[in-house]
Amino acid sequence: ENIETVNKLNFKKASNVEILDAMFKTLRENITKTIKECKTWDIDCEECWIINPLVQKIYDFYDIYADQLWQIKSSENILDFDDLEKFALKLLEDEAVLSEIQDEFDFVFIDEYQDTNPVQEKILKLISKNSKFMAVGDPKQGIYGFRNATSKIMKDDILNIKNIGGEVYYLYSNFRSDPRILDFVNGVFSGIMFDSNTGIDYEKTSMFDGRAEYQKTDLPAVRIDVLNEKEEKECTKKEYIYNIFNDDLKINQNHKFEAEVIANRINELVMSKIYDPKINALREVDYKDITILVRKKSPLIERILEVFAKNKIPVISTINSDLFSCEEIEVLMNLLKICIDPFDDVALASVMASKLGEYTLESLSDIRKFNQDKKYFYEAVMAHEKGKNVFDKIEEFKILSYAKGIKFAFDNLFTKVDYYSYLLSKDDGINQKAQIEKFLEIVLNSGYNFDIPSLLNYLKIKGARSSNLNSSANAVSISTIHASKGLEYPIVI
Repeated sequence: ENIETVNKLNFKKASNVEILDAMFKTLRENITKTIKECKTWDIDCEECWIINPLVQKIYDFYDIYADQLWQIKSSENILDFDDLEKFALKLLEDEAVLSEIQDEFDFVFIDEYQDTNPVQEKILKLISKNSKFMAVGDPKQGIYGFRNATSKIMKDDILNIKNIGGEVYYLYSNFRSDPRILDFVNGVFSGIMFDSNTGIDYEKTSMFDGRAEYQKTDLPAVRIDVLNEKEEKECTKKEYIYNIFNDDLKINQNHKFEAEVIANRINELVMSKIYDPKINALREVDYKDITILVRKKSPLIERILEVFAKNKIPVISTINSDLFSCEEIEVLMNLLKICIDPFDDVALASVMASKLGEYTLESLSDIRKFNQDKKYFYEAVMAHEKGKNVFDKIEEFKILSYAKGIKFAFDNLFTKVDYYSYLLSKDDGINQKAQIEKFLEIVLNSGYNFDIPSLLNYLKIKGARSSNLNSSANAVSISTIHASKGLEYPIVI
């Protein structure tokens, strides 16, 4: 039914593009919902399709995908990390191989055991069957579920290990954090983390015992700011008549109130004193003492950078959230790359699959499929009837770059493919258009507007500098919770 609807659509009409986008969004949501439902069913995965026929379709699509992926890997003699795990386990099915490897080890030590996946667990337990086995981890810190790791493995072992003559030790002492912070954490999690809802009895197994000694200061150990949504909306009101093309609300105002609150807190902090256990004394707070932890890369980071700049708060970020990480900018960079090296297959495919090339993934697949004797994708494109168009565009771009400048060449290409209209049709289109315009401004002012190789080198250096973290700089740092695991900060926001 969806395929019939798609075939009837005229994609030159923006409304039909919206219909298609809505269809795929609905389909994606249904598949995601179905997969989540499957995880709650207490039956074998192979039986799920009986309850929901869509499950069988998901299996069918995955089988097709897995088969084609394996064909590509086999033809290129490539194995990914999942393959290495799978084939390692396959090798251990051979009794002679398993016995030889088991004889190699007297002790097997595993760190971060909560991030083990089922295949890794089988490998480890087969190898360590005749050895002394020791695992260290914290089920509360399991963060690799996206690659099939599960802390359930460690939780089950904690319950079962005593039955095979093993021992379990819980480590409560903390020599790093202010005891007042630990008291706060204990108070929160002892009231919400139980064996019945998480598989962890926090009060019995995880209560921190603070052993560090901290001098008291005027700063509270923990402070909670609750942002008022009404205040935020009032902070971002516009006084003029709304115009979508002039609107900067999405770009500049989202999260602005939150960023301003953070800036105010930092200005208060740098006027205070903090206890430094390294010198066993109080000292003034520096900007580099403060870090802001976020769940993931988000528009909030851009707003923080803007607000901090206005407040003259120095800041550095470990998150590659700068201009050059934008997908559309990467396509423009790839266009520059293939102007000097058309054999860069990744860059060429990226440009062809983008709005600039206007090739579908199916047509790219056809180009490679019908020219498998060609070593490089560039050669396959040149040999295929569908390939001429993209190189006509690239050649025109190169000529205009050397004659009238790279920015002019981009402007000309954007006009031909109606690029800005395409961007503005996307959810984050206004922001992406602003990023493209900022990129073109950098190109124009770089000093290399007529020199593609030098411009690429300049942009590479500029991109590296903008995302580089200089730990010695006296500046507030921004990082993700994931990236900060195991690190220590005096003040965390």
